[in-house]
Amino acid sequence: MRITLTDTSCLVEQEPGDKRHYGIRNAAGESSLLYAIKNRLNDEGYDFIKKRMAKDGHMVDDMQQYLRERKPVNGRQLAIYNGGWAIEGADETLNRMGQVRLIVQDIGTEESMSVTGRLDYLRGEIEAERISMGEIVELQNLAADGLIPDHDLVLLQWANVPEDGEERAAASRNVGSDV
Repeated sequence: MRITLTDTSCLVEQEPGDKRHYGIRNAAGESSLLYAIKNRLNDEGYDFIKKRMAKDGHMVDDMQQYLRERKPVNGRQLAIYNGGWAIEGADETLNRMGQVRLIVQDIGTEESMSVTGRLDYLRGEIEAERISMGEIVELQNLAADGLIPDHDLVLLQWANVPEDGEERAAASRNVGSDV
């Protein structure tokens, strides 16, 4: 298994002789894959743990799992997860395509948790042509909450906000406020 880790993604590529990860019940296949990724990254000097996201307080399906660094390092704490969880398990994608791209997000800084930081992250995912369906829904929710700047045409378009009218004005109504 070859792993390429960047600031925004974790590309996992299957190599000849690699173990295949299977199992739909209780997300066993994805759990096994994440465990193998965790071990490989930890062998390279990282300190990742594998957890169910809901047990860390994230409002997601109680079966969805992720990797995260045990403790923040210089204010950074990486999390690695499958953005297409609701559609297909990462193990299924890897077995079918020979590779899978997981999302990497810094959950350890105040800026990464701010709306501006999140919008910057989503814009980067759009530009890299790897935004997930879940992230598009998140973008639509940010627009519904009025948190996308009116001049950010890319994000507004991806959030499916019309070019003019009340919906367009509503998508930016709370920019700069402490909502």
